[in-house]
Amino acid sequence: SSLSDRGVYSHAGYAYSGPAAAWAYKSIDTTGIKRVFILGPSHHFYLEGCALSSCEEYDTPIGKLPLDMEIIEELRGTGRFEMMDIKADEAEHSIEMHLPYVRKVFAGQDIKIVPIVVGAISKSAEASFGSILAPYLERKDTFCVVSSDFCHWGTRFSYTYYYPKAPPSDVAAIKLSRSVDPTPANPIHESIRQLDREGMDRLILTPCSAAAAHAAFAEYLAKTRNTICGRHPIGVLLGALASLEVSRGVQPMLRWV
Repeated sequence: SSLSDRGVYSHAGYAYSGPAAAWAYKSIDTTGIKRVFILGPSHHFYLEGCALSSCEEYDTPIGKLPLDMEIIEELRGTGRFEMMDIKADEAEHSIEMHLPYVRKVFAGQDIKIVPIVVGAISKSAEASFGSILAPYLERKDTFCVVSSDFCHWGTRFSYTYYYPKAPPSDVAAIKLSRSVDPTPANPIHESIRQLDREGMDRLILTPCSAAAAHAAFAEYLAKTRNTICGRHPIGVLLGALASLEVSRGVQPMLRWV
């Protein structure tokens, strides 16, 4: 069998990435879906694990979204998840930005959501949390949204990683500064595109396994330090898929739309 009902979606401001996120949501087959997991990174509080919402319902400009309290209580019962207070919950935009899309694309359907904020965790912790979520994500009535932007580039983010020559190349990447300029051969925006594409290519599961993709993505992050804010939610998803590869013999697939 194969798994395909999972997706990575941006959470930048609607003015920046709204159309791209809408395009991705438009590609979802909503048939039979009753539950949507939303995994997003923590921007406003330090978290060494994963956290669940204490709310019973979220409100959006186009309708309400009830939380799946039964699933949340089951996850809470594992003893592995923290609980967010209302202030942290309301502040976290990585979850919030997706709520109107979810409500819109599942309009008229009786669905519930399971929002999970993922902290700054190790690759092994990603795999561990992924194995906890795997049985839920395997269900035919469950969809999983992973919230992530990719490169945050510039001095504002203390990240100016740059390829002087388009990869693949034997010319090493450098850090741009006031005294180190980009080369005419590779404009900054092209270098950023190449950097992000390199990371996206690591997430392609065919012909490799989810476990291999997880390892390759972690290696890429260690090498480039790319400021992909949803890297840990992505890692949790890969951990879940790797767990299902072993326990259920599934063949997950990923495609960019």
